[in-house]
Amino acid sequence: MNRYCPKCGNMNNDEAVFCNKCGTEINAMPQELQSNLHNIPQDIKSWNMGAFMQTAIWGIANEVYEALWVFVVIIPIIGWIAALAIMIWMGISGNELAYKKKHYDTINDFKQAQNTWNRAGWITFILSMLSGFIYFIVFIIMGIAETGLNF
Repeated sequence: MNRYCPKCGNMNNDEAVFCNKCGTEINAMPQELQSNLHNIPQDIKSWNMGAFMQTAIWGIANEVYEALWVFVVIIPIIGWIAALAIMIWMGISGNELAYKKKHYDTINDFKQAQNTWNRAGWITFILSMLSGFIYFIVFIIMGIAETGLNF
């Protein structure tokens, strides 16, 4: 069984005394907590709307730096497809990645933090859909006004 660093979450060999990434003493975390990091509770494995809609910000806040791959969007054509795939990946596996990377005192603390991100993600989603709808309606009205049709 691999041992996880209590500070940075890096996976180390069984015999490691200090983390090979940050130098923290690995024995500082009890063995039962070490195994809990590896065994992710089933109820944590769910969709994370915050990780999906706010991928980069969520990734930095939760120390899931893989989420920053979303910036491939700057690559012409293929970037948008890759960024969407990364957003979906973060939505599906974001809770598991955040649970492994950032340490919480209890599972309830973790769930509470991720529920806040979920609410923020849904608010972002609703606002983006609403603004897209308004944008669409405004341009329909402008098109009708330009053609001179009266209702």
